Amino acid sequence: MKTTSAVRLAARAPLAAALDSGGDSARHPDQLPGRLETDRATRSMREPGRCPLCDTADAPIVWQEGDYRARQCTCGVLYVDPRPGPADVDATRDLHCDGSYRFGTPARFAFLRRFASHGRLLEVGFGRGHMLERACRAGFQVHGVEPNHAAVEAARARGFVVEHATIEASALPERAFDVVFNVDLLNHFPDPIAALDAMRRRLRPGGVLILEVGVIGAVHPRWYRWWGTLYLPAHRNMFSEEAIHEVLRRAGLEPIAVQRFSLFGSLLLWRATRLLEGRGGGLRPQDASGLPALTKGIFAVGERLMNFTRYTLGRVLPKTTALGQLTIFIAARERGHAPAH
Repeated sequence: MKTTSAVRLAARAPLAAALDSGGDSARHPDQLPGRLETDRATRSMREPGRCPLCDTADAPIVWQEGDYRARQCTCGVLYVDPRPGPADVDATRDLHCDGSYRFGTPARFAFLRRFASHGRLLEVGFGRGHMLERACRAGFQVHGVEPNHAAVEAARARGFVVEHATIEASALPERAFDVVFNVDLLNHFPDPIAALDAMRRRLRPGGVLILEVGVIGAVHPRWYRWWGTLYLPAHRNMFSEEAIHEVLRRAGLEPIAVQRFSLFGSLLLWRATRLLEGRGGGLRPQDASGLPALTKGIFAVGERLMNFTRYTLGRVLPKTTALGQLTIFIAARERGHAPAH
């Protein structure tokens, strides 16, 4: 078994030139800093939101947060209206605490290992690098693409080959990776089909895309009141499981496996946590760099409990949207390609 350092060094050679020539790639204007002017006049002139599958702009309104409405399309997509502008969504800032990634990595990696045991792995949106580290220790040659500058600098300092860009604007070569992996990004992309297509084009023939995504589009609006927020407009499009499959299909991908988890237990714990946070004056950690906030003390305990309710309890609870949101792991391959050997 190679050491972590040896695997990192071995991974640098094949793709480092694509990342080191000419600096960082150009980024999508909706997603990276430098375009985050706050202009109220511009906000009032926004384009209407549209379903990414049906292109409808007048689906029924089922929720509202501030200036934004969530519209429920009959195809299973819950989309934000109006379309968020560059001033409204900073894709370099992660709203989750670090524990949701750190403690969830073992379950996600176990699912990934069902479809790939070695090769080149690309993580889209790697944050603090928990999956990069885990996959590197297991012998994968790991690479990453990430819009947060602090995350990129930290990963490079640890020896990882990473690019400062969005996946849509990435300079990484096509047909280069055995695995492309991401967590909780599908709801955030301005154009989810284009983003998935960019991931698909990075896969080698027979390679596998692994993603985790929340199933929100099929949930009854009464659950929104329990949650208290849909995190609009950061969540641009939310999907039913059927709509997720359709988005994958339009991006040229075919699901080959799904693992479902009920978040009912997580919801109950989250509600209790929100009540405690309210009494504590809003003490939830924040990180000025936009990275997932590190947790300690009672918050770290809460993150561990949340992970238990999400992936252990959630595995045995009924997997139905009648009990609120699900989260699912999906493995998909490019249509027409057999598994790599």
